[in-house]
Amino acid sequence: MAAHEKEDTAVCLSTADADPPIPYYVAELLKEEVGEDVKDLKKVRGLLDKAMQEKAALEKQVISVSSSVPLKMEKALSEADRAQQTLGNIVEQERCLANCIVQHLQISQPWMDQLSLLMGQIEETERCLAYLRWISRVEELSDTIQQHMMTSNISEAASGLVALAELDIRLQESSCTHLVSFIRDTVRFWHKILKDKLSRDDLISEQRLFPERYGLPPSAPISLPIQIMLQPLIKRFRYHFFGSRQTNVLHKPEWYLTQVLMWITNHSQFLEERVQPLLDKVGAAVDARLEFSRGLLDLVLEKLAQDVPRLLYDDALFCHLVDEVLLFEKELHGTHAYPSTLPGTLHILADETIFQKWVSVERKCESGADDERVFEWATLLGVKCLR
Repeated sequence: MAAHEKEDTAVCLSTADADPPIPYYVAELLKEEVGEDVKDLKKVRGLLDKAMQEKAALEKQVISVSSSVPLKMEKALSEADRAQQTLGNIVEQERCLANCIVQHLQISQPWMDQLSLLMGQIEETERCLAYLRWISRVEELSDTIQQHMMTSNISEAASGLVALAELDIRLQESSCTHLVSFIRDTVRFWHKILKDKLSRDDLISEQRLFPERYGLPPSAPISLPIQIMLQPLIKRFRYHFFGSRQTNVLHKPEWYLTQVLMWITNHSQFLEERVQPLLDKVGAAVDARLEFSRGLLDLVLEKLAQDVPRLLYDDALFCHLVDEVLLFEKELHGTHAYPSTLPGTLHILADETIFQKWVSVERKCESGADDERVFEWATLLGVKCLR
């Protein structure tokens, strides 16, 4: 037995010497599967059979893949041919459709030209209708204002005038210059008529003219909205302090002076929060509170100009009037910020005759000690007096 093994080993060695060297990975595989024991060489047959089976399976797969690839390529080429044919049909259809469109456009071009002409005529007609509607609206508002004027419904007539003014504002950027001029002239026409009507009805107080000797500084007329607001107060003032009422007494100037200050105070918040924003919105450069104060102060000046000459021969009443006027001026300028550049009550007292009386009374009351108080008041309030 040992002799046979030695013989086999010798044969293997001789064969190994005659054949090419075994690759490393084969040697590693044999070492892993068979091991180093020579007795386990019989396992090589099993490894060989297994390798042959795997080889046969791989060859079978290669043959199968080799036979299926041409079929897939043939199918892909067939689909590509069909796609190319379909694309050619689509291109042909597109060319035919383009030719049809060109022919249709050529046939319909005269119709399009005629339609464009008709559209232009329609647009022109619509512009004319819109123009006529604007004129009709203006005429309608004018008729409404005229009817209200005939029935003396001033508030409704003013509302119609406001509507006309709004139309004028809306058409400021319009290129229809004749229409804009027509509306603007209509607004001015009715504004003048309405203003004349209000003036005749004593709803608008004319600017009072005082004798030049009082030296009142010039001032612009009070704005129309403020004049209308003042009208009820003016009527009340005249009723109580210009007529034969018991409130119209020479020895109580504080009654009408206090009443005016009270009206200014009570209306200040309303004028600042309600009226002033409306004036600012329409772009009117008007201080509502100041205009209101100016309107009331005109009444005070008129009242003083009427009463002071009657008090020149009564020192007690004259002194009382001066004291009340000074208190009035102090609160008017201090609390209500009334500018000294506008007409004030001290302008009445600064008249030469009245001022000399004032100085004379002050000297009597102060025993001739100091009449600078008179000039100090006048200087502080911006009134030029004669020394």
